[in-house]
Order: sequence, then structure tokens, then C-alpha cells
Amino acid sequence: MSPAPADGDEARRFAAAVFRAQLAEAFRRPTPMTWGLLLALTLIAAAQGAADHWLGASGLDRLVFAGALIPDKVLQGEWWRPLTGPMLHSTWSHLLMNLVGIGLIGRQIEAAYGSAGFAVLWLAATLAGALGTLLAGHAISVGASGGVFGLVSALVILGARLWPRLQARLRVSLVLVPAALLLLLLGVGELAELVQPSRLDRAAHAGGALGGMLAGGWLPLRLRDADGANLVAAPSPTTRRLVRWLALAGIFASLLAFAEFARRGQDAPRMPPVVAQVFATEIGPIKLPASQPRGVLREGRCEGERVSVDWAIGLGHRLCSPLPLGGLLLVGRRDKLLTLDAGDHEAMRDALRQGRFVRRERDVLLHPIGRDHLYVVLGNDALLPTYAEALAALLPVDATVVEATLPATPAATSSPMADAAPVPATQLATTPTGATP
Repeated sequence: MSPAPADGDEARRFAAAVFRAQLAEAFRRPTPMTWGLLLALTLIAAAQGAADHWLGASGLDRLVFAGALIPDKVLQGEWWRPLTGPMLHSTWSHLLMNLVGIGLIGRQIEAAYGSAGFAVLWLAATLAGALGTLLAGHAISVGASGGVFGLVSALVILGARLWPRLQARLRVSLVLVPAALLLLLLGVGELAELVQPSRLDRAAHAGGALGGMLAGGWLPLRLRDADGANLVAAPSPTTRRLVRWLALAGIFASLLAFAEFARRGQDAPRMPPVVAQVFATEIGPIKLPASQPRGVLREGRCEGERVSVDWAIGLGHRLCSPLPLGGLLLVGRRDKLLTLDAGDHEAMRDALRQGRFVRRERDVLLHPIGRDHLYVVLGNDALLPTYAEALAALLPVDATVVEATLPATPAATSSPMADAAPVPATQLATTPTGATP
């Protein structure tokens, strides 16, 4: 018998152990681009927090209104939003989750692909995530989650490219664990959406993961040990120059986007005053927009611009008026807007007790008017606190007339809201939680 096979196995194990030690050294190399990204996200969030420009009860105003990823605005030519939206966040906790993901994975990715490669990969993932948001038609999206998902998928691709030279433990940590994490996060998001619809931008997560995977497979590896020696075949000078130019072009485009974002942010008024100033004309107990188009809701669309309020209300039509960022204000008889089930009556009582618009269910606010009518606001769930605050000026002064007409035991049935499915009874929440990626 020849000892060659045993010697060959031993040699392979030794080579894998040496490569593992070299890889550990490579992952400890400086990663300035990752730290720069973490710093930039933190500074932008600090600017949001200092000015109270979060997606919260104070509403979407200058910073978010000017820079968030809003598909309708992008289609109107506001090109900078796919670059600025991923750098804004809805809350500190939203930011913290993304910072942790970038800190844990970004340094390994930058060590493997180089600083220029990391910049290209991050931009590819965030832009792919933004494309997912645009294709899915989300009303608004902020947050770096798409980029984080791109980093995770790039780590999987990195491990797959190094697979033949990895020991079993490294195969698990570089490929199997991040792949399982990626599938788990995407799967949990889908499952959670089925159980309880949320504001998570799952399309951005999936798009970012796909963008990171493609970029991670195309970009050349730049793994080097402590002495600067390449652990894998070095890319050609042409490829290195191409990656550098792509990184510089992406960074330059981002700087231009933020310059435009800053300029528009100075000009953009706070949303609540914009909405509140619109609602200035009072017709009987109902206040309706004076300066915005006012139409009648037909088959889910608002038709008309200066519809007569007396005519519309008298004939039982549902008046409608557009709100900023895709929202819609409906006014009409309660039995024409709601199913009038137990949840509807409970929500109307809450609105009267609190003296404010109340969240009826996801994407829906309501408040009674007079004896028989109702305000209903339809809009993205993230915007409901803003609408509730801005439209507070619409509330009728005398709510006792309404309260007297609410039955103690609600009757059932009527026509559905906005020509859609009837509104189910759901648990009310005056301030929605969570964030967009």
C-alpha cells in the first residue's frame, strides 16, 4: 500500500489551515469605507433627530419629504431619491439595526473586495433595493436595509467563491450561516406580512439581496494577508481601474444627490402646515379643501376638481380630495364609507373621546362629522400620524350630536369603503410602530 493518499489528505488539511490563518489576517485589514458609511448614517440620523424629522407623530417634514424614496416623485423626475432614501431612517432603533448589520458584515466585505469594491457593491445593492421599491409601488421607503441584505448575500457569494480552499468550519460561517440568515429574514418578512401587514419594504430587501449577490459574483476579490500578498489571483489592471471608476462615479453621484436633497430640503415646507392650510373652507358642519381638487369617488378614483359639496352630500356621493404623498381624504355618509360593524363604532367613539382622527386599521383613519357623516383618510400607514396631526383642524367643534347617534349595540352592514373590501374590525392603534427599510 502506498501512503500517498494519506499524505495528500494531510497536505490539503495543512493548506486549508494556512489559508484559514491568512484569511483571518486579511479580515483584520483596515476598512475605512465601512467606517465612513457608519459615520455618514449616524450624522444624517443625528440631523434628523436634532430637527425632529423622523417618521413619527411630528410627521414627515423637510428632510424626509425631500429625500425619502417615493416612487411617484421618482417617476416625476426626482432622480436623487434612490440614493438619498436609503440613507434616511424612520427611528433611532431602525438606524441601530442597520448599523449593527453593516458593522458585523461590512468590514469582511470590504476586506475581501477592497474599499472601491465595497463602495460599488453597496451602491449596487441599495439601487437594486430601490428598484424593488419602485416596482412594488410602495408609497414611501427609507432605510439602509436593502444595502444590508446585499452585504449578507455578498458574504454568501464570497464563501462560495472560496469554497474549495475552506475548512468545514469556515464553510459553515461564511456560506451556510449567512445563507440561512438571509432566507430566514426574507421568509420571516413574508410570513409576518401574511399574519399582520406591516410597513416593511420587503421588495427593497429582496432587491438588495439580489443586487449584492450579482455584484459579489462579478467584483474581483482583493484578499491580501498581513504582508500584502494576494490570497487569490489578482485582478487585471483594467479590472481594477474599472472598479475604481465605478466607485468614484457612484460616490460623485451620491454627493450630487445629497446636494440636491439639501437644496430641496430647505425649500420643502413642513407637511402638517401644508395640509392644515389647505382645509380652510367650512360648509355647514363639514370643512373641505378650498385650494385642492375636490371630486367624487368612483371605482376607487377621485373624479372631478370642483365638485359642488351640497350636490355631492345631498345625493349621497363620497367626496374625495388628494393629500400629499398619495393620501386621500373621503367625506360622506357613514353607511357609504364603512361597514358599520362593531369595530367601526368603537373607532368612532374613540375618535370622539380623544378629539382626533383615529386609526381604524392599516392605512385608514376616521373621525365622525355631525349626525350622519364621516371623514375617512386613506394613505400609507407610515403617514397616518402626520395626517392625523395635520387634519386635526377639520374636527367639528360640537361632537355631542354625533355621540348621541352612535348605537350602544352596533348594527351591521352597508357598502364597502372606497369600492374595496369591507373594513374588518381590527385592534386600533393611534400611533403605528415599526419602520420602513
